[in-house]
Amino acid sequence: MAADRLKAVLQTSYKCGNAVCSDGFSRFPASTAVTPTAGIQAGKAFLSDSNAPEPYSDHGSERRAAPHRGQAVARGDFAAGPAGGDGIEAGARPRKHDPVLTSQDRLLVLAPHEDDEVLGAAGVLQQAVAAGSQICVAYATYGDHNVLAFLFYRKRPWLNSAINRRMGELRRAESIEAMSLLGISSNQLTFLGYPDNCLMQIWKRHWDDSPPYYTWITAADRVPYADAVAFNRSHKGNEILADLEKILREFRPTHIIVSHPRDGHPDHRALYCFLDAALLKADSGLLRPRIFAYPLHLADWPRPRGLNPRLSMPFPAELATTETWWVAPLTEREADLKGRAIGCFRSQLGLKSRWLLTFARSRELFTSVDPLPLNDRPQSVRKQIEEARPALSAANHPLP
Repeated sequence: MAADRLKAVLQTSYKCGNAVCSDGFSRFPASTAVTPTAGIQAGKAFLSDSNAPEPYSDHGSERRAAPHRGQAVARGDFAAGPAGGDGIEAGARPRKHDPVLTSQDRLLVLAPHEDDEVLGAAGVLQQAVAAGSQICVAYATYGDHNVLAFLFYRKRPWLNSAINRRMGELRRAESIEAMSLLGISSNQLTFLGYPDNCLMQIWKRHWDDSPPYYTWITAADRVPYADAVAFNRSHKGNEILADLEKILREFRPTHIIVSHPRDGHPDHRALYCFLDAALLKADSGLLRPRIFAYPLHLADWPRPRGLNPRLSMPFPAELATTETWWVAPLTEREADLKGRAIGCFRSQLGLKSRWLLTFARSRELFTSVDPLPLNDRPQSVRKQIEEARPALSAANHPLP
């Protein structure tokens, strides 16, 4: 079976199919898509070590209160039915039917970092490709702050800002490769390049006249990546918000997949906050998209760790009884291809392969969320929303 073949492949030691630079970087051109099979060919025996370290995740102290339960959310081949069979699932809120994606739909996937789009929504992305939907995947950062994974990948005990930038470029190339494997071309991808692990600080403190956020990781207070859409823009909330508004206006999505506002990683929570504000500020003529959120970093969820594409993804205990869930069932082929796409992220696999591969399961989980209360937004955002209220009301947009 496909799942058995994939597991056998991933449990085999590989030799890298790409030349490796003297500083430990694969020779992937930053602006060129690489071959879809390179992720598997270049992988290592990252499943063979049952004692592999668990992934580092910054759960932080800024966890948000639970959002209010939303109404109908995004489409996809979502299944409905009685909960049960997966432990905590027995207490989960009901799921709902919704039509499948069609060629008339426009799906926007927002990822805080390169690999989040695959972990959270590779199955739905495959279904969107098959349906002929228009697709845009946008990345807020270049994932250049994952220091432990970089040290493990490079096998050298030092990093500096130049190396971190090159790691960011490598992660960009890995996402291009993974998306190519799923049938999505590089011209459907938008890389913004804002600082990794800094989005929540920017959301809370860096607006208007405040100085841009400076990160020692890339030694910059502006986007340093020449191939990024936001190249040379300051690390400020106004810039991120403007970029998301531009994506919404130009792409005009009917459906949006975004990181969850209660995720344990602050970047994931922050990206949802920026999207929430951008939706309220965007063109008043924008079609009201359906939104659904994917959780990734939640305590010790999901369990068991490792590649089990036939196993159902359990509901996370932290959210199971407080959210309305939509479930996207994956075929064996879709789960198999998702596992192969995860294999493209070589810079991350050495440290946390078992956790990453856990997301190649027989279904993907999403929840609905309501707009944030107005007081939960920075003052600058509140002011802009207040100024936009007449247009938003005229367009029948929900106001907080």
